[in-house]
Amino acid sequence: MLEDQIENSKSGLKNAKTEEMSLKRLVTVKREKLAAVEIKLKKIYENTELQKQAITECCNKFQQKRGAVCEKLTATDTEIMQLKGAIQQLSDSIAKEKVKEKEIYLSLRVGLEKYHENLARTMNSYISLREDKIDQLIGLF
Repeated sequence: MLEDQIENSKSGLKNAKTEEMSLKRLVTVKREKLAAVEIKLKKIYENTELQKQAITECCNKFQQKRGAVCEKLTATDTEIMQLKGAIQQLSDSIAKEKVKEKEIYLSLRVGLEKYHENLARTMNSYISLREDKIDQLIGLF
C-alpha cells in the first residue's frame, strides 16, 4: 500500500518533470518563431530601404537628364510626376507596413508575455503539487 503510494508519487513527479521539460521546449520553439518573425520584418524593412534608395537614385538621374535635354522637358516632367506618385505610394505603403509591423510585434509580445505568465503559473502549480507530494511522502516515514 505504502509502496504503491510511493510509486504513484514517483510516477507523478516524473510526469511533472516530463511536462516541465515539454513546456520548456515549447517556450524555446515559440522564442525561435518570434526571432524568425523579427528577422523577416527586418528583411522587409531593409528591402524597403533599398527600394527607397533605388527610387531616389533614379529620380536624381531623371533630373540630370531633364536639365541636359531641353526638347524632352515635357516628357521628363511627366515621368518625374509619375515617379513622385510611386514614391508617395511606396512611402504610404511603408508607413502602413511599419504600423502593421508594430501591431504584429506588440501582439506577439503580448501573447508571449501571457504565455510566459501562464507557463509560470503552471510551473508554480506543478512545483506546489510536487512539494505537497514530497511532504506527504516525508510524512509517511
